[in-house]
Parts: sequence; structure tokens; C-alpha cells
Amino acid sequence: YISKMEEKEGDWNNTDHPDIPQNEIRISAKSGVGRYVRYVYNLMETDEKKYDTVILKAAGRAMEKVVPLVEILKRRIKGLHQLNKITSTVETKGDGFERTIITLEITLSKEMLTDDGIGYQEPIPESEVEEYKEVMPRDDDEEGGSRGR
Repeated sequence: YISKMEEKEGDWNNTDHPDIPQNEIRISAKSGVGRYVRYVYNLMETDEKKYDTVILKAAGRAMEKVVPLVEILKRRIKGLHQLNKITSTVETKGDGFERTIITLEITLSKEMLTDDGIGYQEPIPESEVEEYKEVMPRDDDEEGGSRGR
């Protein structure tokens, strides 16, 4: 998967892939979790559309990033319902070699999701949510001094 953020860092309205909805995020093993936290927060809380639902998709080594990412998001945005799906696809290369690709898809929504009894998690208690605040780098000169002097 190619991360939309790697293609156009900081562009929350990426239109390079019209076949992929803006609220579908393909997680890359190369990008840091913090970038995805900011991106999802912007989509759900500050974007002019304010999406109620985002879909996070990861395959291969990126799957190890998506679970901690979701746990951070659930603790930064109130009332997120979660629905997990695992799918597999067989891909055949030109030389006839077949490989199975396992994909983890996690839907986060402010709206109630269809609870089929498998893969659904209700929102965590609001008392466990600390609203997301983007930390800005501190300018040491503003604090009345600088390091090393």
C-alpha cells in the first residue's frame, strides 16, 4: 500500500487517487504513527467535511502499526465505534507465482456500526479519552533562556 500522506505530505484533500475515498487511509510500514494520528484527527475533527467514519487499511508489515494507531485514536477522539475485518486476496504474478495478501481493515466511526458480533468494539468510556492537542515545538528563547548557556 502507498500512503496518501507519503505522496502529498500535509495535503489533507489529496485528489491524486479519485478511486480511493478521502476517508480511507492505507497505512504504510514506513510512516510514523504520529502522522496518521494527525491526519485522522484532521479528517474527523477539523476538516470542512468532518467525516464521521474513517477506514484504516493495512497489509503485511503495516498491520503491526494499525492496531496501536487505532488505540491512540480511540483515546484522543471521543465516541469512536470500531469494527475490524480481516480479508485475504490471492495475487498472481506474471510468472504464475501466487501469493496471498492478508489485509486488516479497521473502521472507526462516531456513528453506531453494525454489530455482527464479530470484530465490533464499542467506544471506550469518555473518562479515558484525552482530547488530541497537537504539540508545537517550544522556542527556548521565549522561556527566558536557552540550553547550554
